[in-house]
Amino acid sequence: MSNANFLGKTLDDWLEQHQAQPVIVDETASICELANELLAMGKRDAYVVNNTHRVIGHISYAKVANQLLSEHRSTHTHRQLFARVIEPTAKELMDPHFTSAYKDELLCDVIHRQLDHGLDDLIVLDRDSHKALGVIQMSDILAESI
Repeated sequence: MSNANFLGKTLDDWLEQHQAQPVIVDETASICELANELLAMGKRDAYVVNNTHRVIGHISYAKVANQLLSEHRSTHTHRQLFARVIEPTAKELMDPHFTSAYKDELLCDVIHRQLDHGLDDLIVLDRDSHKALGVIQMSDILAESI
């Protein structure tokens, strides 16, 4: 079905050929800033960094949309009700238990992880500093596989 041969290719190899960068937002970013960044970049995944640029969490497009459009829903979570009084920051909305990869991993192993977690953009981190090195975009993988 797929014409691509991803065997033996590391993420470091992949990132050399595909220079995609993740949507990165500061932990203090407002939900509107976050939404604007996702929309401007045409992405569905954003990653949150702390003041040392260490990636500390993930926020999906769906989570941002649910939060911003919550007033149009018939029921509300406590977080959505609280957000009407005080706008949440990226750190408050992020999932601190997110899926990532390291540049020395094999692409064929990482593709399964990306598919299992439904990520359009899977962030690749430096193993020591946890700073972003790039992203594996599902659209690039699909394009190379056909």
